[in-house]
Amino acid sequence: MSNERFYNILFTNDEFCMELGRVILVTGKLESLIKKFLNKNNENTKFIESTLGGLIFKLKKYDSLKNVVPALSMLKDQRNTLIHEIHSYFSGLIEHTLIDDDNLIDSDVSLFIERAIILRENVEGIIQIINGKIVHNKTKK
Repeated sequence: MSNERFYNILFTNDEFCMELGRVILVTGKLESLIKKFLNKNNENTKFIESTLGGLIFKLKKYDSLKNVVPALSMLKDQRNTLIHEIHSYFSGLIEHTLIDDDNLIDSDVSLFIERAIILRENVEGIIQIINGKIVHNKTKK
């Protein structure tokens, strides 16, 4: 099937859209947590309008997060592909790295549902790590 047809199948698939909505909500929660951390650590820079990438960049100077920043960057890239670039992906505007899309079939939707679920679970895991490490204590730069 064509990539555009497959995109339309994703668009109309309730389970995919529900899981994608959960990814959006949990990454919003992650952004809020990072903003709370920056606030708690008297970060003077304006961050309210910052993108997730901008917030992650600001976290690099905190020792307690050095090991978390690479995972955050990876999750940001996965989120961007799934949320912001999915139509461009199926339109051939960006490199195809998610799936071999030469022979897509309807059941391949399950692969995208699974990607959304895994991404959500990974973001939830990072939120737990950040909560456990930094929200309750100020950290050193």
